Amino acid sequence: MLTLTIYYEAGNQPTACKAMVADTVINRMAQRKLTAEQVIGQKNQFEWIPVLLKQEKPYKRYVKLIRDKNPMTKQAIGESERLAKRALKKNYVPLYSGTYFQSKSEGVPKWYANPIYCGDLVFDNSSRE
Repeated sequence: MLTLTIYYEAGNQPTACKAMVADTVINRMAQRKLTAEQVIGQKNQFEWIPVLLKQEKPYKRYVKLIRDKNPMTKQAIGESERLAKRALKKNYVPLYSGTYFQSKSEGVPKWYANPIYCGDLVFDNSSRE
């Protein structure tokens, strides 16, 4: 699920942005004592979840993506998978400390204390308990 989250939230973004999406999930896991699947499945957290789950199971979608012939799709899903595997390693330490991000097109919430802009995304760099 982390691979798909990175892909759907930042698949067309630079590597650094994809890594920040992975770090966001890892930070939420640590903060809330949840698994990646629990964090990703929380209501209203990731836009792709309700759309995709109405269509098919995440694993089926993943298989379709890794078999896709489009070179851009192959590159984006491959990079997303590498970043997800790295982030899920036991002793991984995230470089980004925040727990929230969204598309720049949605604006920047006033409560984002230290926004970081990466590609088409904006991340809040203040950790919250």
